[in-house]
Order: sequence, then C-alpha cells, then structure tokens
Amino acid sequence: MFDQAKMLFQLKWSRCGGQSHRPHGHSIIPSYVFSDIASSSSASPSEQEQAESNIQSTQRIHSLRTATDTNTNTGTAANTSNGAKEKAPDAEDGLIRKIYSSQKTAKLRKKLLYTEGGDVKDLETDAGAQEVLDYFGKTFEFYKEVLGRNGINDKDLQMIGSLHYDDVPGPPGMDNAFWDGDEMAFGDGDGEIFGSFTKNIDVIGHELTHGVVQFTANLEYEIQSGALNESMADVFGTMIKQYFHPSGKQLASDADWLIGEGIFLPAITNAKALRSMKAPGTAYNNPKVGKDRQPATMDGYVKSANTEAGDWGGVHINSGIPNHAFYLASVAIGGYSWEKAGKVWYAALRDESLKGIDTGTAFKVFADLTVVYAKKLFDAEVEAAVKKAWVDVKVLTATKTPAAPKKPKEDL
Repeated sequence: MFDQAKMLFQLKWSRCGGQSHRPHGHSIIPSYVFSDIASSSSASPSEQEQAESNIQSTQRIHSLRTATDTNTNTGTAANTSNGAKEKAPDAEDGLIRKIYSSQKTAKLRKKLLYTEGGDVKDLETDAGAQEVLDYFGKTFEFYKEVLGRNGINDKDLQMIGSLHYDDVPGPPGMDNAFWDGDEMAFGDGDGEIFGSFTKNIDVIGHELTHGVVQFTANLEYEIQSGALNESMADVFGTMIKQYFHPSGKQLASDADWLIGEGIFLPAITNAKALRSMKAPGTAYNNPKVGKDRQPATMDGYVKSANTEAGDWGGVHINSGIPNHAFYLASVAIGGYSWEKAGKVWYAALRDESLKGIDTGTAFKVFADLTVVYAKKLFDAEVEAAVKKAWVDVKVLTATKTPAAPKKPKEDL
C-alpha cells in the first residue's frame, strides 16, 4: 500500500515538473515524517495507512495558499463554508480572534464557536478550542508587548482558527496543524502516534509566525530561504513558549529549547519533541517514527530535491542550523531570549534587504544582518555573541585579528 501511495505522490509532483508552487501553506509536521512512518516495519498496518493518508493531506495543505494568497482574512478566505466576506477590524481594535469547528471536514470556518468579545459557552466542552483561544491571545500579546507589533500583519489581520479539521472522512483525526496564508487549522491527531495539535503554545506561535514572515520578508519557501522561514517560526514560537512558561518567564539558560514537546504520544518512546534548538538532531529517535534529521552546523547541511518529497530542499531539516545559532546567541547574551537576541532577529527579519534574497545564500545574508542589528540596537558585547553563534554553526567565518606589525630593527 505504501509503494502505491508513494508512486501516486511522486506522479502528482512529476506532472508539475517537480517544481514548487509557492507561496503555499505551512504545516508543523513535514511529509518526510509521515514517509518514515509509512515505510517503518515497526508501524502497524493502520499506522502505515494513516501515514500514507497524511502524506496526501500534507500535499493538499501545501497547495492551499495558492488559492488564498490574494485573499487575506480581511476579505474572503478559500474553502470557507459560505464564502461570505468578513469585515476587517480597524487597527485600533487590536486583538480579534475567531474560533471555528470544521466538524471533521475540510471546511474552514464551518461552525462559529467564538468571536472576540462574545459568549464562550460553546467553548466550554471543547478543550482544544479553549487552548487555541488562549494561545492566540498570548501570541498576540507577545508580539504587541515585546516587539510592538499589532498582530500578524501589524494592522488588521484577524486571528482565525478552525479546529477538528480533517480532509479524509471518518476516524482517525488528521495529524497536522497548518497556516494557509489566512488562518490556522488543527487536526485532532490519530490517538496512536500523535495527539491533539492544539496543546502546544510554541506550535501555534510557530504557525502564526509564518504569517508574520509572510507580511515582512516573505521568504521564498525553498532551500535556505525556506529553511530560514521555518527557523523564524521556531525562533518566535519558542520565545512565546518561554515568555508564557507555566512557572514564569524562563531565562534562556533554563529553557528546554524544544519545539512541539509532547507532540508524539507517550507510547512513542525516545521522542520528546519534534525539534531541538539546543541539540538539533536529538529530538526523536524511534523505530516507528524515524530519527530527527536536523543538523546543528553547516557541516551537516542536507541537499535534497526542491520538491514536496524533498521537503523543498530541506526546509524543515536545515532550519536546525539557524535555530541552533539563535540558541547559542541567546544563551551567550544571557537573560531572556526576547530581550536582546529576539529583538535582533526581529529587526533583521523586517529589513528590506531580506526580501527576494537568493534562496541558496539566505543564511549568510540573514546572519550578516543580525550582526549589524546587534551592534545598532545594543553594544559590541551583543554583537560579538551574535557573530560567534553564526561562526559556531559555520554560516560565518571567524575574523582573524591582524597580527601586530613587527617593530623595525634599529639601525646599527
């Protein structure tokens, strides 16, 4: 069954020349994770079948933004239940959240559960809806209070989420959460390998940050620029997690730096999270779900096909490199990650020179920008910490201190 699904998957992409159609949707779980499960002899037939289905679902997710790209949620969104326009709030309205249930269909905004300032009674029996409402609010608060940003596009974009999304009828639930260019949608998980996708604030912060990237640098989703896009989502997602940690704001040195902690159910042993910014490549290693593929430095940079099957040149894989640079910079600077390192990364993300960068050299371009902004916003100490982080992951090279000039010999 897996071979047939794989052939169908490859055939669909060969028909479009193996080329990507960006911009497109962003999912938290990449296709290669499902491919590893589908081909694993440790996975049950039902788990393999679900993984095959997820490969196709992820492909459809990644095609969604083509339809929605010109229709942000200040107007209409693709695949809504009625296609009705929603009035955009004025910028001063601030946080505007709308929570829907897809009712286990592929319809976004199918049943309205909550709108900002409304009654929360329809959320009382839906823990996932309560989590999304809470985490949307906290993500907005982080961007507003820490970075001075008024939401995803810095002006009028509503925060819309559709829960219980599933493009395949019947159980189990879909194993993913995604941003489609307008809004988020959440699958319920299959209950065997993956649980609900609403439980992690960093996952929600990650996907909403894809929206922030969309409205700033709009990094093309392939090769290094795509990996940088993914890294930005992880960087801000993890800062949001640290900012709202249940025990209080976490220092960079105290944080676990895991993305999607608990996204694998407890039965999946040695799989603590989806990614680790502290130690890329160590987040999971299990016979059923495979091994974390992320490298920590350019020595492990993965060159793969610029196709869905190749993760668009390794965008979810090579993002481990800039992720690790941010971790190193944050810990070296000390204090809270968002106070200095986060503000440097945000300033670099908003720099006009980042738009339209070469997809193959994006890491160095961005690294150079962070060094510039570290000095501009802070001081030489922060600049040195940021530079060293990029040197340590081998994106930048160390600047050698010029040798002192030799003292001329005295004339005899």
